[in-house]
Amino acid sequence: SIFCAVLLFRALDGVIQHFLQCSGVVEGLVGIGHSLLWTAVTQVVVLRSAQMESADDSHGHGGWAKLKAAMHSTVDARCYGGLTAHIAAFAATHGWWKIQQAWEGVHPAGVFVTIGCAILVFSVTTAGGTQFRHWQVANSGLVGRRLRMWAEVAMETENDITAVCIGYLSAEAACFLISGTLPHAHEHDEALHVVEDVLLLLSASVAFAMLTVLCVWLHADHEPHGHAEESASCAPLRRILEVAQRLFSFGFAWSLMFTSHWVSRWVMHDPESVFAMVVVALFLSVGSFFLISCLDIIADASQGPALEQGTRTLIAGLGFLVGLAWEHAFETGVTDLVRGSQHEYILKFVGCVMLVVIVFPAYRWYIIPTALSLTDLHRLKEEAGPNREQSHSDVQYDSLRKEDTERTAIDSER
Repeated sequence: SIFCAVLLFRALDGVIQHFLQCSGVVEGLVGIGHSLLWTAVTQVVVLRSAQMESADDSHGHGGWAKLKAAMHSTVDARCYGGLTAHIAAFAATHGWWKIQQAWEGVHPAGVFVTIGCAILVFSVTTAGGTQFRHWQVANSGLVGRRLRMWAEVAMETENDITAVCIGYLSAEAACFLISGTLPHAHEHDEALHVVEDVLLLLSASVAFAMLTVLCVWLHADHEPHGHAEESASCAPLRRILEVAQRLFSFGFAWSLMFTSHWVSRWVMHDPESVFAMVVVALFLSVGSFFLISCLDIIADASQGPALEQGTRTLIAGLGFLVGLAWEHAFETGVTDLVRGSQHEYILKFVGCVMLVVIVFPAYRWYIIPTALSLTDLHRLKEEAGPNREQSHSDVQYDSLRKEDTERTAIDSER
């Protein structure tokens, strides 16, 4: 999803910039507007997926057919909603980075003021998304499982959009404090950074990882214990902590990405070439897979939910890093292929779309269903217990879903 989303955004942004020819704060505002448009599209996509499940239920099919319809709509919501949300996230990232860069030229404090302004804007858009869901609940007729699925996926996409952008701006601020520059995610610094700068940036990534685990622990400490009043009062704080843990995990990934750019300056003659990008992507992939294996062992051996969830969140950040690294390599390849042509922006757009057409169906048909099935199987095993309160329909649904997820897990093992 990250790979496809960044490719699509970069292709669309190239077309937009070709016609608008703007820069600085104006280009940043265009990026923010682009992000708001995709955020609205995400809300509609997720809502439509929930409504499609509702329509399938109204046909009166049996339990197995309803289960399949529910799983299909959930996969669609997370797949297509996740794609559009990530496009919105990278559009916001680009826009706010342009503003951060312009304000840094006015005063160094502008680097940090930008982060505060971005948080304020995202707070307003998140509140708007919440009001939209409340309005839809009163008018759409969504109830029960469909309503929970829509609300859960919609909030996850909103959290991801906010966390990716603020995490990027935070990593940029860390780079600014260390080196006095604001690096670009798709370009390498011209300056050659010293070893001390690289070590400090690695330390910043470790700090982001520790803050991720801290937020997960605080989130687990504020879980409700069955009282409706307590659940309602803790909901805003839990939402903030959910965003914060993702934000710091993405900051962890962005910091490692910038570290790889700084190190590649030492060992690569042309760090912006396709070969250099592929080497960096391979290095980050191998390193990430090693770290993921270690974190997975820690998560499996952990006794409490906080440590397990913290390691899982860091694993998601490393997956984000791998997706970014390979997107950079493939986008550089497409750019090199079309450089110098008469309609470069159109050919780049077509090339990026072709890559997405190749990659995205495999993600939708195989990766997302398998990942969701294994996640659901793990969740059902954890939630099974005598104190779990459910309606008869939810019990039947969980029973059918557990059977299907176990079957999918066995197929995945084979």
